[in-house]
Amino acid sequence: MIDIVMTATRRAEILERTLKSFKENLFGDYPARLIINIDPVGPDTEKAVTDVAYCYFNNLIVFCPDTPSFSKAFKRVWERAETDFVLHLEDDWELLAPVDMEEIVDIMIDFHDLLAALRLPFKRQDVDWMKNWRYYFPWNGFYFKCPSEAAREVGYCGHPSLLRGDFVKAVAPFLDDTKNPEKQFHHGPPEIMEEIDKWVFGVYGRPNGPALIKDIGREWMVKNGFKKSGTKAIFTNWEKI
Repeated sequence: MIDIVMTATRRAEILERTLKSFKENLFGDYPARLIINIDPVGPDTEKAVTDVAYCYFNNLIVFCPDTPSFSKAFKRVWERAETDFVLHLEDDWELLAPVDMEEIVDIMIDFHDLLAALRLPFKRQDVDWMKNWRYYFPWNGFYFKCPSEAAREVGYCGHPSLLRGDFVKAVAPFLDDTKNPEKQFHHGPPEIMEEIDKWVFGVYGRPNGPALIKDIGREWMVKNGFKKSGTKAIFTNWEKI
């Protein structure tokens, strides 16, 4: 079984689209528990959103805080993860094509002493490498491997990823719930930096393979008049325009 840790807002349509795509293309009947935090931001009711979650999972933990905070939500769901492998997911990603869950887990098992995370590719891969921001991840026959010198900068990001449970459990206690969580994997507490330095990070895919995930949240935010508060790179909350 895997734990799926998920941050979400009150956007039933977006959550439905995300969970439907991942259920059909990845989870299938693979045993999973959903751990979801639903922040009170968005046009729908808490019940409407939780009803969507219950449509796809019969084993789940739901948090519905009174005030929204992406950083608190992130830490909250990560702290509840218990399984050997943990899928990190946010409510505004769509999985575009079938992905073999067993294959990703097998890669993690085969590289048990090295690999902390395999994320799904957000752009097309080349024959021998995949570009992630300004870095080139070479294909090693199993996945596109993040160069060790780039691990602190681009090893982890918030894209849908299968994570090693040991990594999640080691990092979660040290996340500062007043700061953007993703940035803490790049220049955060020393305990988190030490964990980053211990592990290898990669991107799942195939040479010449297509992008597998699509960000479906930005269009919704523009359409419904929401934005990330402050600087997008370090945001911790949302606000109505």
